Amino acid sequence: MNRLLLQTVDPRQRGKALTANLADFWRYRVDDNRVICQIEADHLVVPVVGLGHSSEAYR
Repeated sequence: MNRLLLQTVDPRQRGKALTANLADFWRYRVDDNRVICQIEADHLVVPVVGLGHSSEAYR
């Protein structure tokens, strides 16, 4: 994961909230990839369901 993301106190500062059917999830840019995860009690929870280039991350 991105060093800045790992060092942040509040993971919401670095991510972007998703919408619609992915509204419970947040996205983070890591190089050319996207990490999609949930935030529980101010901690990142990363259930990996897939990994891919940003052009394919939401398909």
